[in-house]
Amino acid sequence: MKEARSSKRFPIASVASISAQGLHESSEVQVRDLSIQGMGCSGTQAYEKGDKIHVTLKLPTTPEGACEESVIGEIAWVEKFEDVDQAEIEYAFGIEFKQMETQNPRLYDYVRCLGEFFL
Repeated sequence: MKEARSSKRFPIASVASISAQGLHESSEVQVRDLSIQGMGCSGTQAYEKGDKIHVTLKLPTTPEGACEESVIGEIAWVEKFEDVDQAEIEYAFGIEFKQMETQNPRLYDYVRCLGEFFL
């Protein structure tokens, strides 16, 4: 199957807080990869393809700390699975960022630097 992504994703172990646009309730997700056009993550909250969401990423910057950066995204795909070791249903999903460069230039630069690191 041909890869549909137009930008390379970089592995990253981090957390993010996400919420459906317009709602104050958020959920924490585990981030597994990140690019200038999206991220892959997993969590226990169910979302639907096409949901507009607000993402606040906690990004490692130094061994002592992290910074938080926010961007608006859209759920691109969802896969539901149940872990045999856990009672909770978990979801893997992809989030598409359509305008990271204009919404959050610092986050855009951070991800571009990841690209230079992984070359």
